[in-house]
Amino acid sequence: MTIGTLLLTMLCLKGASAGELRPIYPRQVTATSMLRSDWNKYEENYHPNYVADDNPATAWVEGVEGDGAHERLRLELSSIPKARALHVSIRNGYQKSDKLLEANAAPEKVRVTLFNGPNFVSETEATLRRTMGWQEIIVPVEGGRTFNAVQIVTQTVHPGSKYTDLCISDVSLRLDSDQPYRAAVENANRQAVLAWIAGRQQQAAVNASKPARYPFAGAQSRTQGVQEPQGAEAEALQAELLRAEQRLDALLAAPDRARPIPGRTFSPPDGLEELAPLMAFFDWEGLRFEPAAERWDVEELQSNVHPRGEGGWVRSQRSNVAVVWADEAMSRIKSLAWQTLEVGEERVSWRTQGDYALIFDDKGRPKRAIVRSRESATEFSEGVVVYDFETDAGGRIRSVSRRSLGWYNEEGPGRAPPATLRASRSTVELIGEP
Repeated sequence: MTIGTLLLTMLCLKGASAGELRPIYPRQVTATSMLRSDWNKYEENYHPNYVADDNPATAWVEGVEGDGAHERLRLELSSIPKARALHVSIRNGYQKSDKLLEANAAPEKVRVTLFNGPNFVSETEATLRRTMGWQEIIVPVEGGRTFNAVQIVTQTVHPGSKYTDLCISDVSLRLDSDQPYRAAVENANRQAVLAWIAGRQQQAAVNASKPARYPFAGAQSRTQGVQEPQGAEAEALQAELLRAEQRLDALLAAPDRARPIPGRTFSPPDGLEELAPLMAFFDWEGLRFEPAAERWDVEELQSNVHPRGEGGWVRSQRSNVAVVWADEAMSRIKSLAWQTLEVGEERVSWRTQGDYALIFDDKGRPKRAIVRSRESATEFSEGVVVYDFETDAGGRIRSVSRRSLGWYNEEGPGRAPPATLRASRSTVELIGEP
């Protein structure tokens, strides 16, 4: 573990890095929980995205019992290579007013970790004060490794005088890197988050009218029981996930292919945005198929063009699905498998391939999902995640068990040395009103 230097100041320490510090912005922000109350019944307040709006009057507020220790905030970025360090500035606590700052809990000791997909890159520990203004943490990046996510984990807490809710008002990122800076890319990311915030009230109205068949028992998730097993237990979990990967490959190779015509596409519960690629197939009653004409459907082409020629583009595709039927009449689905491909250029050129399998129970409801991601930019990372869905008496998903395995390879695609493998497991409970 690298112990970084915490600068309790609102200004950058000049000479702390060799390059000029330039602001970078997340595509989205997620968290392990979010407070749900009458003030936030449908995600209009307290959402983790509010740490990216540079507004101390808004904040992410966690939503678990207790003081919020061990809760995680994660900022998703596009790939960042050739970095020497990332400067992470935090407006700690709820800084809408001095009174609210004192009344609510705030992180004390934190661990800031950089990831490339599921893979560890670097981390720093620091101690924050509960005080108005910015506090800066520097996370060094050895060897200029690529990263695309920043995670902040609260280890200990400054207790609130009135509430136990843990709050962070804002997180700002500045990069020390030799990679050419592309202001249009950063501005596009920032504007996307601000547009999301501007549409919160409209989205709240949509969430308030979720249909009775919404497949989840709650609109918010809460992660618990996160473990990274060691030794023989880790080896057993790795073997289990690699067997799941083999089943994924077998399902992708199923000969019966069709073009899916989704019924209603649901939004995933808050905090489980990673399930978004599966949502088109969760309306198992409304899902229809037609003969596949092409292997790939082009879903989306996005571009950001800057007058000086700076900009970025993203091209997304999804394959038709390989279908395995549970009966000869083809009235019930046993499994679906498909692929996605996303290529683009922002800070660097990159390519992400996603492989998916969704397995259904004997009543036609999703029972298990297997997901594999392969990302390549300046280095290659891969990961396999297995989700098992547990339903309640009404047939809605009550909880999700999540097991993941990630690795990276600097030389090229393919299985990496065992030293780079990292396996974990956790349970995600669905809470709040659907």
